[in-house]
Amino acid sequence: MRAALFMHPGDVRPTQLPDPTPAPGEVVVRVRACGVCGTDVHIFSGELTEGVVPPVVLGHEITGAIVELGPGVTQWAVGQTVAVDPVVSCGRCEWCQIGQPNLCAHATVIGYSRNGGFAQYVAVPASHIVGLGDGLSPKAGLLVETLACVLNGYERLGFRAGASALILGAGTVGLLWNQLLKCSPSSLLIQTEPVAYRRRKALDLGANLVIDPVSESVAERVREVSPEGVDFVVDASGDPAAIEEGIGLVRKGGTFLIFGIAPKEAVIRLHPHDIYQREMRIVASKMPPRKLNAAARLLESGKIDYGAIVTTTKGIGAVAEAFEAFEKSRDSAEDLARETAGAATTSNGGAARRRATAPKGAETGTRRCGRRTPRVRDTRPPPSPAAGRSRSARRSTRCPRAECDCTVGRMRAPGGRQTHLSGPCKSPFGSFYCD
Repeated sequence: MRAALFMHPGDVRPTQLPDPTPAPGEVVVRVRACGVCGTDVHIFSGELTEGVVPPVVLGHEITGAIVELGPGVTQWAVGQTVAVDPVVSCGRCEWCQIGQPNLCAHATVIGYSRNGGFAQYVAVPASHIVGLGDGLSPKAGLLVETLACVLNGYERLGFRAGASALILGAGTVGLLWNQLLKCSPSSLLIQTEPVAYRRRKALDLGANLVIDPVSESVAERVREVSPEGVDFVVDASGDPAAIEEGIGLVRKGGTFLIFGIAPKEAVIRLHPHDIYQREMRIVASKMPPRKLNAAARLLESGKIDYGAIVTTTKGIGAVAEAFEAFEKSRDSAEDLARETAGAATTSNGGAARRRATAPKGAETGTRRCGRRTPRVRDTRPPPSPAAGRSRSARRSTRCPRAECDCTVGRMRAPGGRQTHLSGPCKSPFGSFYCD
């Protein structure tokens, strides 16, 4: 079969691998679509190594059709369309026993330590698939795992009808959160997003107000329409600066949800007395504990506009190209959102293609919700004429990192490439570092 094999950071290569054979209790799925998650990009760049065992086929947002049953599998039939739950828990540890397999102490992840969906075929446990309706398109199917993550976060959030909400980021997960909270329903839905294309998507899908965090003050705009703050804030960015700012916008008795994946070394400042005075909650959500069935039913209901999120296709041979597109400058972010903001494989017979999705959240941080740190006024002298060639230097933006005193314009990406950004230093995302 054709596959995209991850060898080591920066190296994903198209290759031929033997077709998988199902072990007892497994099925083989012919992949119809597989989405690119921001964590795939973290792995590709070398930022995420925990639980990753190369060489391995990446890709964990998988949908396809069963083509072979392993010994002992009787509850499924060849030809059924399914989505894959990539987190394979042990079933024996304390967390599995109390119904939280997403916190399993011995979990393995399809697309991390065992071959995933950037291939024509993948072998998965029969216990970790969910059936999809025949009329559900591959574009919807590849969002099942992502939506399951959002549904787990939704339960952790404890949202109530008629409440106000702020979503930080409008990538794949941000736009799914948008639709979920709109249906809840919310009385006021605000979203932040620096990329114009995604801001338009957020408005089209139901946000009442969408803020550009680069050119506007998020706190000021939010308090213009809701002086006391909002009842619920969901971070779908993984940006520490956005998290800090968002916590300050939670009204008394409200809740902040950490949903985006921040860099492992990231830290934020908290004011315990302020949290105490507001009696606010801070919760987090990690991976979907058996939520795929609910996600599939929700997509089948038509309440989620997956067509607004999944837009483009690419072939298995372009996996590395799709990953690298995530690392490009925000100067071209709008084009990336249209053309290469994620990817998925499809196979029809022997021909493999890939479908692209706007990334999670992550996207994505590198979940690629696109959330950038708030613009900070620079009190230093204007940049030199030479620096004026950089759009970001013309903005005279200071890096928001406390330990950094750069004027943002020239950045160093992993691997030493130089690039120019259109906004503040991206180091909080763990993807770019001050040069």
